[in-house]
Amino acid sequence: MIGSCTRSWPVLDFENHRSEIVNCTPHLWPLHHDCSKNIFHYITNNSLGRPTYGNKMAIDRKTLSAIEDYDVFSAQQPYHSRITAIEWHPKMDNHFCVGSKHGDLGYYRLKYKDSQSMKIKRIKSFTGIGPGGYISAMKFHPTDDNKFFTASLDGKVSLGDMENDTELGQKVFLNTCSWERWYCSLDAHKTDNLVVAGSNAGHTHLLSRTGDVIWDKRLHSQKVSHLEFSPCEPHLLCSASLDHTVRMWDLRMVNEKKPLSCLHHDKGINSAFFSLTDGTRLLTTDQGDNIRIYRAPFWQLETDIRHPHRFFQHITPIKAYWHPLSDTIMCGRFPDEKNYPDLGDKRAIDFFNPCTGAMVYSLKNVHYNNITSLCKFNNTGNVLLSAMGYNMLLWSTSASQEVSEDHCAKDKKQTRETLENQMSKEKIQLTCDKSKDKKISKLQLNIKDKRKSKDNDVDKASKKRKRN
Repeated sequence: MIGSCTRSWPVLDFENHRSEIVNCTPHLWPLHHDCSKNIFHYITNNSLGRPTYGNKMAIDRKTLSAIEDYDVFSAQQPYHSRITAIEWHPKMDNHFCVGSKHGDLGYYRLKYKDSQSMKIKRIKSFTGIGPGGYISAMKFHPTDDNKFFTASLDGKVSLGDMENDTELGQKVFLNTCSWERWYCSLDAHKTDNLVVAGSNAGHTHLLSRTGDVIWDKRLHSQKVSHLEFSPCEPHLLCSASLDHTVRMWDLRMVNEKKPLSCLHHDKGINSAFFSLTDGTRLLTTDQGDNIRIYRAPFWQLETDIRHPHRFFQHITPIKAYWHPLSDTIMCGRFPDEKNYPDLGDKRAIDFFNPCTGAMVYSLKNVHYNNITSLCKFNNTGNVLLSAMGYNMLLWSTSASQEVSEDHCAKDKKQTRETLENQMSKEKIQLTCDKSKDKKISKLQLNIKDKRKSKDNDVDKASKKRKRN
């Protein structure tokens, strides 16, 4: 395992302007180039298309300042079951897909009314089979804009077509024909003719885009929860599993017992995403309270973030994602007041700096206080899509506010109910006050009558005495 390697590697010591070979352990390599002012590092980063440290800081500040102005401009409940998968189109930044626990799938488009407002339009919808149709993963076809791949709980990996298909999964690539085995992860290679799918038994299948099986190997001992091709290394595959490991594989020479790297965790893994800016970082989310960032080329642990996002069987597993324009991390919060009293009971989307692990912002809306399991930005980074139980929320800057009609109706209903309650309370109080006034007046009359009768008795007694 590379992570446990202790031997030294020869490198040139450019920082001290010496040309001799010195010893440097692998964990010093990744962070060596980030904030260096050395001319060799500057030229290397430019040749690889990497932004300089100053440019990175400027992009991060700009990204964070934009996120601080975000708010919900649309909220919908598309299905009668919770949302289990979301995906933005890789080429059209205003198109996205949403899948549900019962196998429903909807294809949506953001329609820009003008420069300050947007509206959601459902282009296509597929009705699922109901319980057991759980869509665990989906990816758009890299070359055909209308096609997409899905992996589901009914044991199928299929290819769908937005234009021609009337039902979901008409073209099936893999089928276990069993409810005991199913597929839970999926990815499509951007350039090569490859698709990969992982099962709950630890098997990984490599296919072509037409469905031809290339190989089937058991890369993990338990459920393969996530699979992803590297965006910058075409032969690198990352797999995550509930066996507490994340493993790197070279597709040209896959040996089930010898991965390129094996990253051990304390809990099962929900996801492992390469950074979208340059692909040199790996972001993992476990089923406990750890978010970890590993750094290429040896995938050494760079940052370990403690964050409440524990696993619960009745919610979609929480996954941390990268921002598409800067190395900023976002993850939904599952409040844990016992272990994280400082965060309280508020449910939000937390943003982190991957270098320091510090929380830089917390995005929330008072009207929507459920747990956010999934959240992804579109490719341009100006719209955030999040899944909150049954609800699908779209976030953007305050200039594009357009609250949904359902939300407005709920607000009106709540205000009407509160007003009616207040009016009924006031009526009850008035009736109580009136009854009290009547009782007091009766008591006063009774007292007056008693006083008069007493006075009359006294007068009579005095008259009798005088006579006697």
